[in-house]
Parts: sequence; C-alpha cells; structure tokens
Amino acid sequence: MKKTLSILLSTIIAASAFAESLEITEKNQVFTGTQTVDKLTVGAFPYYIGKEGTPGILTVKAEKDPLANSGRIIIRKGSELILETTANTSYSSNSRSGKVDVYGEYVFNHTGGGSPFVGSVVTGKTVNIFSGGTLKITGVGDGGFDINNGTLDLKSGSTVDTSSSKIYIRGTGTSKLIVGDNVTFKQILAIVLGNGAKAITIDTSTASNVRFATLTFKSDTKLTLNLPTQSLTFSALSTTSSNEFTGTEELILNDFRNDVIKFNDISNLSIVDGDYLTVGGKKKIKLTAFDANNNEIILSAGDYWDISTGYLNIVKAAVPEPAEWAVIFGAIALGLAIYRRRK
Repeated sequence: MKKTLSILLSTIIAASAFAESLEITEKNQVFTGTQTVDKLTVGAFPYYIGKEGTPGILTVKAEKDPLANSGRIIIRKGSELILETTANTSYSSNSRSGKVDVYGEYVFNHTGGGSPFVGSVVTGKTVNIFSGGTLKITGVGDGGFDINNGTLDLKSGSTVDTSSSKIYIRGTGTSKLIVGDNVTFKQILAIVLGNGAKAITIDTSTASNVRFATLTFKSDTKLTLNLPTQSLTFSALSTTSSNEFTGTEELILNDFRNDVIKFNDISNLSIVDGDYLTVGGKKKIKLTAFDANNNEIILSAGDYWDISTGYLNIVKAAVPEPAEWAVIFGAIALGLAIYRRRK
C-alpha cells in the first residue's frame, strides 16, 4: 500500500526522506527542504513550495502524470518543483487541472526518449511565470508544453528554457499564450497550433519586441495575434502536409500597423485574392486586421496585402496628388472641348 502524507493545517514540512505519494488535503500547507515522491496530489487548496528565506525543492518522479492539481501551487523564489517522467506518452498532463504561480523554477524533465507533452494547462486554468521565475523543459525532443484551452502567462521579467521542445496550443475552446515585456527565452521558442483550435490567442501587446522560431499553422485554426508596440518576428511560417486546410483558417491581427509582424523566411509564402496568405502555394489563411481602436481595417478598391519584404503589410491604392488631379481634370476638360467642337 502506498504511503500518503496528509499534512495538517499550516504545517511546515522540512523533509528529506522518500515518500511514495504526497497528498495535500488541507489549507496553507508549506513545503521546505528536499524530498522526492512519485505522485503529488493537490486538492482544492493553495500549496506553497518554499517560504521566504527557506526554499523547498520537491521532485516528483513517475512514469507519466506525476501531478494531479485541482488547487493552486505557489513556487516561491529560490524554490523548485521538478516533475520527472519516463514514458513516451503524448498528451501527458502534469499541470492539468489547477493554477500554478511560479516565482522560482517549474521544471519538466523527461528522460525516457520520444516527444511527449510533459505538461499541460486545460480549460479555465492558468500557469503564471512571474518576474524572476523560470519555466524549464528538458529531454522531450520535439514535444513540449501543451496549452489545451487554458492559459500560459509569461509575465515581464520571466524566463523560459525549453531546449528543443515547443509550445503546443490547441483545443476547441479558448487557448492563450501571453508574453510580457523582457521575457528571456534561452532558446528561440517554436509554436505549434493544433488541429481544431478555433480560438487561439497569442498576446504580445505589453511587450516591445518579441521573436519566435517557426509558427506551425494547422487545419481549422483561428489565431488572434495581439501585436507588440514595435516588432513581432517569426523565423518562418509552416504547415504540416497531413493537415490540409478547410477554408476556415484565419489570422487576426489586433492593433495592426505596417512593418510590425515579420516572417524572416518568405520563400514559401505569397498573397492571393487580395487578403489570403498561402503557404507552399496550397494553403490559404484569411488575413483580418483591426486598428488600435478595434475597428476592422477594410480593404478599399486597389488596396492589398503584401509580404514581399517579409513584413505583412497593407498597401493602399495610390491617391493622386493635387498636381496630378489638376492634370487629370485638365485632360478631361480638353477632351470635352474637343468633343463639343467636333459635335
């Protein structure tokens, strides 16, 4: 039988012994010291890893799914919650249910090979990485962290260390990645937008300059980008051959201005039909833009989208200068005079 540690109200744990499972069933529990368990279960209560001046390092080792969290975990400055997995099981969900506030380090370490999702945040739930806090993911190859109708909020001054892993954003509800100003990415972050993800938001509106690696756009995706004050750069835009587009795919740009959103590699990108972006000549993504006052920017006759410089820009139809109007009206008057004389 597994040993369960049910800790009393307001108890501070300073532990180093191994326990098979750790179950949090009371309010205001605080963990300090160092301990390794094979399962962490947090009920509908706040659970603190570390306290001011006294850190806690809690390691949870399991084949998969080491954490069941329906409450709130607070990782204090200088403290760590380390979730270690070995099974190559996609959609593994270590942060699945509750809220996690990170001021120290939130670590996902996978050692079993393959490319699983080692962490996920689901409907209505949030993982917050605060200033000074770190989200770290190692050993998952092409896998990574899964936003499945929940929110990952990378606040100003936070750090993300993902090695070769990616951020996956999917689900049929509302999924959101928020990136604040001065977020440190140890590696350039790649983002994959999952199938059927009809309401994805990447919010960089409080940042100035943000740079991502490849943005992989899959079928049925409706992505809203809240643009930063200066620049949002992707190294490339790609799709997967197994996910043919359906005609419902859309890229919505909020607070749009020219020369803000850029793709460094445009070799497979082009604009067709005025406001559709193609990827590899086959995929079409509807382009929609709103200005700073949340008014949709409607293309007038002669207006069109352009990506020839790497920037997604709107080119306005040329409007004649006053001198040009004078020439035009003069030509019209001359034509009328000739017509009347001949008549």
